[in-house]
Amino acid sequence: MNRRNFLKIMAATGMSTTLPLSIKQANAAGLSDKFLVVVNMGGGWDPTSLCDPKGYKTDANGKMVDGVYINKSETNMGNINRVLVDPDKRFGDIQWSAIPETADDNADTRALIEKQYDDFFNTYGDRMITVNGINTQTNSHSIGNRHVWSGKKDPGFPGIAALHAAAVAPQMPMSFITNGGYDYTAGLVAKSRANDVDYITKELPDVNYYKTSNNADRGIFYKDDNGMANEHGDIQAAVARRQSRQASNISNQGFRGQLSQLFNVQGNDAALKEFGNNLTAIDSGDFNGEWNAGRNSGLKNQAKIAAAAFASGVAVSANISMGGYDTHGDHDQSHYRKMGDALEAVHYLNEALAFYGIADKAVIMIASDFGRTPWFNKKSGKDHWSTTSNLIITPEGQQTGGKVFGKTNELFSAQKINASTGQADESGIELTPAHVNKAMRKYLGIEGFAVAGGFEIAVEDINLFG
Repeated sequence: MNRRNFLKIMAATGMSTTLPLSIKQANAAGLSDKFLVVVNMGGGWDPTSLCDPKGYKTDANGKMVDGVYINKSETNMGNINRVLVDPDKRFGDIQWSAIPETADDNADTRALIEKQYDDFFNTYGDRMITVNGINTQTNSHSIGNRHVWSGKKDPGFPGIAALHAAAVAPQMPMSFITNGGYDYTAGLVAKSRANDVDYITKELPDVNYYKTSNNADRGIFYKDDNGMANEHGDIQAAVARRQSRQASNISNQGFRGQLSQLFNVQGNDAALKEFGNNLTAIDSGDFNGEWNAGRNSGLKNQAKIAAAAFASGVAVSANISMGGYDTHGDHDQSHYRKMGDALEAVHYLNEALAFYGIADKAVIMIASDFGRTPWFNKKSGKDHWSTTSNLIITPEGQQTGGKVFGKTNELFSAQKINASTGQADESGIELTPAHVNKAMRKYLGIEGFAVAGGFEIAVEDINLFG
């Protein structure tokens, strides 16, 4: 498969690959011993309804004090959620939210959401680090998104997934796969959009594949109706000439060599064919991953593609993205269901990684723009709040014991912490996304690469993975 055909079909089917605006110096080391998936919960999630549970206050008889919030003026009453904190929902130091009756009118649906929560934390708690009390220092979606995923509020810094790909495997055909969220690359690496499983399994491995309008017949690209004029060879030759001209017009010899390499690897038909074959294999009866029929299959597809791409040697990092968490109205009815589906998508991702035998190399980071207010507004929604949490799942076999790093008070405000222990400390530091990103870089092993050196994060070290 030549690069023009590859890109042409990708563009036509919702997939795209963007070349870097500039290729800066990158370490030419071999493949990383870690893959990275970032899961973006777009819109600003509510950690108090997930991994930093807060409940309403009760009197001596266990009754709710003053009812639930109806407007911002009642913030000092302490009734943050419509459900009490359940002490049994715990793994190690990690706690998670109970599901209120207001989450859904249907008891079976509430039970499903509760099962999604319970199964997720009980399954991955021993590999999980919950990072609470992160101050994003903003209520802006764009700034929060950038700060959380790059460690910088100001524009210009690449996201952690893009930086990982640029550092350890810029030569891969689709090194960095993104389906939204903060995916700025700073020109360090190409980014690919890939969310169409049917395309990857059928059209991408076979450039000559197409379907009729009724999806019944198979034909051949680059031939007329009579199959007489095969122009495929001519097209290949034309692409080669164009690439040669493009490279020769670049004065910098090093850049010219890197560009030629990029053309070659991004048209690697063997790796791309294996990508399609791996996706076909996971859809066979041998894969026992679970997914609730009728729920958000887009998340499933993103997770499946990321895992298959890693296993096929075409990618090393991926953005999985889902929106809908900006719940200014009817927070409970929307937020818990979406959160449960997202947790199940991550579970599916882990099952897929295990299917390919690479779960022991994959790091998963789950986060959002910022948090949500510790009160309900007049529309039973919650508004923007700077305090948030991250969830990090370490590779299979690397147990954390259910670790919590960082702290909030009962009104869901970030507390200063000891940088070593992660416990509340009035003389400690204010935990920000910059600290988390710096720790992630070190854990991934990319801090010493030239591409990371150009985007230094100058904050204190934290003992997040110690």
